[in-house]
Amino acid sequence: MMSVTLQLRRRNDCRPQRLSPSDIPVKSLCPFCSQPVHPEDQRCAECGADLRPDAGPSPENTGETTETSPAEPPPAERIAGLLLEGRRVQAVREWQQATGCDLVEAVVAVDRISDRAGIARPRGCAGVLLLLAAILSACLVTAA
Repeated sequence: MMSVTLQLRRRNDCRPQRLSPSDIPVKSLCPFCSQPVHPEDQRCAECGADLRPDAGPSPENTGETTETSPAEPPPAERIAGLLLEGRRVQAVREWQQATGCDLVEAVVAVDRISDRAGIARPRGCAGVLLLLAAILSACLVTAA
């Protein structure tokens, strides 16, 4: 008897409910990486950009106009262009300035843009140094 009551309650709980437009979460796009973000979010989960309207200098205080140039590419495209040119440090700096995030968040965001665009990250020289050390030690062993 108890299990029947629980099953009936579960069925009643699963009835479709009508949602009002205010119940449906509205998502907007991040102005920097164009990923969907919730209006209450303070930071973009994808790129780490600060989404608060009061973040950073306002155009009124800096003397800049609020209109953007149509020829200016979005930051993610500009960053990908810098990465293709091999200017990773400049890409991180520009992302940091454009989004107002800290250095670690900027590096992570630039790495995500690089991965998404299919741009290979530069590798370190540790492998080459290890190979040279192995060759040098092999030469020393054979000479002795």
